[in-house]
Amino acid sequence: MNMAVKIDMETLAMELMASIDKYSEEVIEELEEYMEVLGDQTAEMLEVISPRRYGDYAESWISTVRRDERKQRIYGTIYNSGFEHYLTWLLELGHKARNWEMNRRMVRAIPHIIPQEKEAREALAAYIEHEILS
Repeated sequence: MNMAVKIDMETLAMELMASIDKYSEEVIEELEEYMEVLGDQTAEMLEVISPRRYGDYAESWISTVRRDERKQRIYGTIYNSGFEHYLTWLLELGHKARNWEMNRRMVRAIPHIIPQEKEAREALAAYIEHEILS
């Protein structure tokens, strides 16, 4: 009894491509969901550790995730949406004091964005390595 089944190579290739596309879409959706959760966690952490001298700077952190189908990429962005959004890099890196010409004084930096960005990048890399590639 011969149980051999003849399969056209073109049909086999089409079925393989369909399976790979379905798997790729599932992985992309899973990664996109994780990036949304990670972005929200990072934005919440920035709200906790941001300077609170005045205004709504600390409470204005927002996370977004966007997929670019054409380039086949997912972009995650965390930004300060409030009126004081221009303070982000002044606070993060420090700046010249208001009366710079008189005393050459610098306002000290309050690093709060870069450490959170590094932590989020490491968490995303670990997730991809352990959950998707394994």
